Order: sequence, then C-alpha cells, then structure tokens
Amino acid sequence: MNGIITNIEMFPNELFIELFAYISPYDLYNTFSNLNSRFNSIIDSLQNLHFILEEDWDNKERTIPFFASHISNLIIKHDEPIDFSCYSNIRSLKLSMPTENQCNAIQPYLLPNLEHLYISNLFFSNNSKQLCRFIFSPLFSRLRTCHIDRITFNDYHPYSSLSLQQLTVSPCTWKSNMYRQIFKACPNLTYLRIIRLRNISFKLSFNFICSHTSLRHLHIHFYSIGHEWYSHIDWLLSNIPNLENLTLLIDQNETNIEFPFDLFAHLLTHRAPHLINFKSIIFDLEQKWVEWSETQLTNTYDTLMNFIRSFENRKDYIVQLAYPISLPLPCHSQDGLQRYGNKTDSGKILCGIKNLNLLDKCVIYSLGSNNIFDFEQEMSNQTLCEIHTYDCTSSRPLQSINRVWFHPICIGKDAKLQESINPFTENSDHLMNKNELVFKSFRDIVQKNKHTHIHILKMDVEGSEYSIFADLFSQTNQIILPYQISFESHWWNKNIYHAMMHQKIFAQLWKSGYRFLQHEINIYDSSCIEWTLLRVFC
Repeated sequence: MNGIITNIEMFPNELFIELFAYISPYDLYNTFSNLNSRFNSIIDSLQNLHFILEEDWDNKERTIPFFASHISNLIIKHDEPIDFSCYSNIRSLKLSMPTENQCNAIQPYLLPNLEHLYISNLFFSNNSKQLCRFIFSPLFSRLRTCHIDRITFNDYHPYSSLSLQQLTVSPCTWKSNMYRQIFKACPNLTYLRIIRLRNISFKLSFNFICSHTSLRHLHIHFYSIGHEWYSHIDWLLSNIPNLENLTLLIDQNETNIEFPFDLFAHLLTHRAPHLINFKSIIFDLEQKWVEWSETQLTNTYDTLMNFIRSFENRKDYIVQLAYPISLPLPCHSQDGLQRYGNKTDSGKILCGIKNLNLLDKCVIYSLGSNNIFDFEQEMSNQTLCEIHTYDCTSSRPLQSINRVWFHPICIGKDAKLQESINPFTENSDHLMNKNELVFKSFRDIVQKNKHTHIHILKMDVEGSEYSIFADLFSQTNQIILPYQISFESHWWNKNIYHAMMHQKIFAQLWKSGYRFLQHEINIYDSSCIEWTLLRVFC
C-alpha cells in the first residue's frame, strides 16, 4: 500500500475548508479532530467562522478550545450564562434571548474586536444599564453597528462613542432629552432607527440645540401621534441639517387625528433640503386607498349615474373614477411639484427632477410632441438624462437639443383606436389618417434602445395612452415600470365605454404601485386631464 495515493488524500484542503462551513462545530470536532495531523491542521486554520449556538455547547471542555478563538460571527439562542473570555475574535454578536447575566458578560476587555452588536427582546429594562455605559463609550473602540431593544439611558452619565455609525434602539420610555443624549454621544452617527415610540410626549424643550451634522438616515416608528407632532418633527429635522433619507411609520389606528400631508410636505421642503429618499408609510392613508378601491363598483355606478343626469360639467366626472382626489401623495422632493415646459398644454408637472442628477444614468421617454419641444429642452437643461421623443405626426426640432433623440414613430398598433376616440381625426386631412405613418409598440422601442429602467415617462398621445398602458402592464413585458409617469388622458365625451377604459387604466396603475401626486384639468379642453403619478410600491 506504500506509495498509493487514495482519493481522500487527493482532496484539496480548500474544499475541506468550504465543506466544514456547513457542519456544526460539535459534529466537526467529534468527526474530524484528532483524525490525523492534516485534519488537525485544517481545523486549526479555520478563521471567521459563523456559529449559531442553540444550546450551551460551549461548556463542553473538549470542544471550546478548538473553535472559540476562530469564531467571528456568533448568534446565541439560549438563555444560559456564557463566558466570553474564550471568544477573543468575535466581530459580530447577537443575543436572541438576552438575560441580565448575558448582557453583563459583554465586557470590552473580553471582546476587543467587536464591530456589530444585536440584542433583541430584553425582558427587563435594567438589563441594559451597564451595557449602555460600555456601548456609548471609547471602550468598544471598533463598535460601528448596534441594535439594542428596551434601552435605558442615565440622565447624569456622560455617554460618548466616536466609532458608532449605525444605531437602532427601542426605548422603554422616551424622554425629550434622549435625542440630545444620542446626538451628543455619537457625533459620527450616520444611521439612526428608533422603533415603536409608545406613549411618547411630543412636547419638547426647545431652548436647547443639539445639531447633528453627520446623520444621513433617520427611521422613526411612532406608536401613535398627538397634536404636538408637528413641532416635534419640526424641531427634530431642524437639528439634522444634512438628512438624506427619512422613513416615518405611524400606527394610525391609535391616532385620533387625520394626518395633514400638505403640511408635512411643506415641513420636509423647509427642513430637509438634502432629502433624497422619503418613505412615508402612513397606514391610515393606504387603508383609505384600499377602502376606496374595494368600493369602486359602487363609486363607478354613482359617478356614471351623475354623469347621465348632468347636463353641465359632465366631463369632470372622469376624475372621480380615478382616485380619491382628497388624498394625494405628497411630493417627497424639496422642490415640490413643478411644471417643466413653457406651455400650459405641453409642459408637465413632475416631482424630484433634480434627484435624477444623483444617478449614474437616467432615461426619459417623451411620447407625443406636436412640434413643441419645450419639455425636452427643460429636461435637457435640468438633468443629465438621456431623452427619447417619439411622434410620427411631428417634425424634428429645428435646432438640436443636447441628449435628445427624436424618432418619427408613433406608439401603438395603428391609428384605428385614435380614429375612434379623437373627434378631430374625422377630417380626412388629419395626419393620423395618413397610411405612411409608422407605429410600434412601447415594448419594441424600449427593447430596441436596450433600456431596462425608465425614470420619467411623459405622454400626450391623443388617445393612444390606452395602447401604451396595455403594453406596459403586459405580463410578458420585461421592462421595469417607470418610476414617475406624467400623462394627459382624453375623454372627449364620446361615450361611456371610454370612461370605463379610464377606470381600468387607473385600477391597474394602483395595483402596480402607483399613487397620484396631482391632477389638473386642461384649461383649453376640460375633457383632457393631466395626471402625475409616482411608483411607491413594487
């Protein structure tokens, strides 16, 4: 047998190391340790191991010497006492069933390399007192991320941590000076998440300033809000001048007031000039949208009956088929809603255009121009986006516009639908009646341009919006839906089935995650309505 190389000997060490990652430490020890010098060497070389301790196996005297010093990520799912003196290499620690004994065992001199700490479901608030003094101190010099539930602060203890960058807390009680304590203790904090503020007093003492210039991300979950919420949020945002991302959750079922979105949007515009991403998850708003959508049949019947009985302003009823107009989504941008384009008819109202300049690449589609290109010109001036204009009834711009590509193509299968909808096509000389016009589907042009993302979709296509939306929402379409849509719908009061097509479009938009920012009736023709929608749910 001498000189014969067996299969196990040909197996490379690298594959053993990778396989060992899927074996529990106890089984690894009992199966491979002391098997031969090679396996002992492989086991001894293991570094940055990730272990989940379901039981107190670390007290087994034979196992712990082999693995404790090699563990970098440790999750403890038992409530027994634990000795961290053997775990000198830990960088990430999570306690799923924390006890006072376990919390007190977390000492800086035992865990000098700790970078991430997660402690959930503390049963007693006083468990965290000693630990907080360590967390918010120079002793954990490498700690960058911390999540600690039922946190307790001492009003008279000087907390300070220069290393902490991300903090998630769920306070037992909340006092007005806790903002100041956190801001002062963590000057380099960039992410703060405060969960489930229950029975909070919204009244703050405004005679002190605790500005925090490093904080970029703020996530707050209120159990409920009171009448002083505005001054509370106003004070908070005024002390975070460089905030870029805001998430606000409110359990609206505990709230006796209706949330004033317009007032909140104004507050964000004034206090958060650098806001990039705003997620306002107000459960009450979405609940009202859901309730509205569930009663669409009744709403449609009532609206159409009023339409039939009315002889004036009949065209305005189309809006009532679309969405609860008293509940628009506020624009998240500091610039608010703005019209882009000089003409009332050709300009479009959009939200957060300047945020597109933060992207490496952005794409805008403009469908329909009618030989007016002021929208494209302003988009070119305001953004660095790639802009594609499609219109088979228009000529190219007389002067070239930077980053604008004009395509003499109409969107849709053919002109038949427009001929049925558009009263102006009855004239045989109308351009839509020309046989030489080129029509392509929206899916085809996007695929030809090799675009997978569309940031702005602007449409004014004289009734062809139905064909475009049908193509856009096709299940076989691989296109990621546009982030923002601004389009003009056309009723022209021709027949009721046209109104039903409107409702189908709006229902599909809602199901696809779009919410209305605004609508505007065309001043030249009240049967034409401008809509602006933002996709907030995917």
